[in-house]
Amino acid sequence: MRKDLYLDDPEARAAILSDPQAHTKKARLRDLLGRYPEAFRSVARRMGVAITTWDAFYDLAVRYRDDARATGNETLENLMQGIIAQLEATPACGLGASHTLFAKSERTSDSA
Repeated sequence: MRKDLYLDDPEARAAILSDPQAHTKKARLRDLLGRYPEAFRSVARRMGVAITTWDAFYDLAVRYRDDARATGNETLENLMQGIIAQLEATPACGLGASHTLFAKSERTSDSA
């Protein structure tokens, strides 16, 4: 998997940075990269790779959802709830069973 993402291949990263348009089939993205190549390169050079578990990602989504709910940010709350629902609806994603059980009990208590 890491090879598919080019995480261990500095030559692939250099090739993408030198000609980003050549690495996408999306016309809109090619156009955008053609108009702003230096902006893309600037952002890409500052980006790093972080690896996390599905459980940690789920916990973060729940935290952001709860913070959004507490501050009245309905848009962010709905976005996070959608991500949480998709994770819960995809058993093969690698999410631990404890999160799925917790989420089901939380939904039941929310509707009570």
